[in-house]
Amino acid sequence: MSKINKWQKIGDCAVDSGTIVLVDPCYVLPDSVTKKGKLESHHGKDSYTYEKFMEDAFEGEKDLLPREIIFAGIAGTGVAIGGFGGDGCYPVYVKKKNGYISEVKIKFF
Repeated sequence: MSKINKWQKIGDCAVDSGTIVLVDPCYVLPDSVTKKGKLESHHGKDSYTYEKFMEDAFEGEKDLLPREIIFAGIAGTGVAIGGFGGDGCYPVYVKKKNGYISEVKIKFF
């Protein structure tokens, strides 16, 4: 029988752009070899900024959040969540099943 745990708070997520993005950091943060993230390397950009990430991720349509982030026609890069009331500090919870994280929850209200 699988063991399912209750929701456990793991920390808080500060928001200053009215948006939370769930993405593998290797796509947006530079690595030690190329000094670029995978998206930056894919696009051949010299510097990948917050502004460029937001522009690419939301294609100028930030009001349509929540939505899947699609870069260069590749789905599944991540998800962006907005429309939850704006800036603040929001608690993040996880639930585990058989010792692995099975769910993540961010509580906005």
